[in-house]
Amino acid sequence: MTFTTELLEIKTLEQLEVFKQKVVKETEIKNNKFSCAEYKEKLKVKIECECGCIIRKGNKTHHYKSKKHKKLIEQKKIEKSKNS
Repeated sequence: MTFTTELLEIKTLEQLEVFKQKVVKETEIKNNKFSCAEYKEKLKVKIECECGCIIRKGNKTHHYKSKKHKKLIEQKKIEKSKNS
């Protein structure tokens, strides 16, 4: 029994298994690249921090550690205590 696929001639079951593994691996790589692209797009989404700054979702941790964020949060705490 001989199968022909895109200029590839498969004569044995072992060759067929190797071909299937290659196809599966290529499909996984394509799906992974798509997932990676989706993930990167999600990180680009802009959100508003509790301090009032507009930041990218992917930079949240970096922003939370910044002097600017800490200063603005401290100012908000002071304003709340004055209003109370």
